[in-house]
Amino acid sequence: MPLPDQDCSRWDRRLIAEGFAHLEASASGATVTAFHIEAEIAAIHAAAPSFGETDWLRVTELFERLPTSPAVRLNRAVAIGYRDGPAAGLAALAGLDSSSHLLFAACAEFLSQTGDVAGAVFQFALAAARARTEPERRYLLRRGGLKRTCVKSENQKPPSAV
Repeated sequence: MPLPDQDCSRWDRRLIAEGFAHLEASASGATVTAFHIEAEIAAIHAAAPSFGETDWLRVTELFERLPTSPAVRLNRAVAIGYRDGPAAGLAALAGLDSSSHLLFAACAEFLSQTGDVAGAVFQFALAAARARTEPERRYLLRRGGLKRTCVKSENQKPPSAV
């Protein structure tokens, strides 16, 4: 279930506290690794009372400290969108070169937030066509309000604005 759709009040606070203790213990050394940074990002999400109260400024800063990879660039762009708004998120995503279904899904979410329903539906269809599993595909089709038969080609390109 995507993080924005989760009810944080149902999370097991005992396990979260245990995770924080492990993070604290691992951070006692002089070396900070990518694992430490990723754990801090997870801790920020776990500590936020709700998705809307996530410290997106800090999350973005932490993604900038990670070694670059397609996944890090995508997640940083999404964090920028949650920090600065959907238009900023779309601008950050526009510079990425990926055929990942996750890029198209992120574009779809931000387009939906800007009110561009047609653009969002198109991006959800592209994401669904590239999904790796049938449950992901079904989820993306539902998010886009699409039926399974709407997705025809994996080779379609996104609009040039995205």
